[in-house]
Amino acid sequence: MLVEAATAILLALQAAPVETGDWRADVWRLSDEGDYAAALARVGNSPDPASYEARVMRVRVLAWSGDYPGAGRELAELERTYPGNPELAAVRGSLAYYQGQTEAARAAFGRALALDPNSAEARDGLARLEGASAGAEIRLRLDMGVEVSTFSRSANSNWTHGFSELTWTAPKFSAGIRADHYERFGLRNDSLGLRLGYRLDEKWDLEGNADIGPDNVFRPEASFGATLGRRWASPASGLPAVRTTLGLRRDQYSTVTVDTAALGLGLFWDGYSLEAQTIAVADAGEDASYGALLRGSYAVGERATFSLGMADAPETDAGVTVNTRSLFGGVRYRFDENRQIRLDCARDDRENSYIRKACSVSISYHF
Repeated sequence: MLVEAATAILLALQAAPVETGDWRADVWRLSDEGDYAAALARVGNSPDPASYEARVMRVRVLAWSGDYPGAGRELAELERTYPGNPELAAVRGSLAYYQGQTEAARAAFGRALALDPNSAEARDGLARLEGASAGAEIRLRLDMGVEVSTFSRSANSNWTHGFSELTWTAPKFSAGIRADHYERFGLRNDSLGLRLGYRLDEKWDLEGNADIGPDNVFRPEASFGATLGRRWASPASGLPAVRTTLGLRRDQYSTVTVDTAALGLGLFWDGYSLEAQTIAVADAGEDASYGALLRGSYAVGERATFSLGMADAPETDAGVTVNTRSLFGGVRYRFDENRQIRLDCARDDRENSYIRKACSVSISYHF
């Protein structure tokens, strides 16, 4: 009898939704988990279910659940009560976007921005529409670049790196062929590789790479990696968009195998971005060494983007993993939607080894 009673209590606890005390956060969490019925019930249990905020949240949950007619009816009632409201215009745009009504969505987002130029939901919605429009066809992109390095605290010299990559891009999928050429100390290493990307849905994306260079001496003979990313919707207008990533890579050198794992967190808002990574590197079968990376960027207008970052993490060179402190920065300039150029510079200080200073220039062109 006691066992049955305890089991019933545990099942009841598991079935009951966990509430944080903030009904808004609970609604976003339950919706993100796909439990829309519980999310609607939580809206109904909010301090004032008849308030403007609760009614807008109910419209959002109905839209996320796919009940577009119900969301449209409740949104129309709100629009009659609150005419000229920029948030409702943005919600109208999102509802149209979910239903594939791109022109209606574009018009609604435009009205929202006219009413409130700082509407993050409207800006994000228009960006998604533009991205979908740009990716409506399969296109080609060519990337090419060269990097030159100089050294201190070492006799290293003549270290250059050149690459070229041709990528096919589609709305949800991209595939590329990449060639890398390295020269160092009079030695030459070459690698040929594949780059793949796939957007699983609005939130999840996956990237992968595979490179081979069978005769390489100081570069890996083979390298394989994958990165899984997730975009998290911000629970309130005006907060940064959030993206998390998990990357795994294995590099096979002629004498050792090196595994790398990286966990990343990125924040994106109003032309700014801030990204952080924790990095673990280990020779196969050995304990890992750990480090971190931090970088940020700022877009000036629609053409120029400046970036700056630093890292203190293990790095593998010629099969030897050494803790390395790095400072790096760059600028990217877009001539138009098809052409851009990048300039990047970095300083790497390998512990008890060399200091490398490198600068690179690369171009990108869409056909």
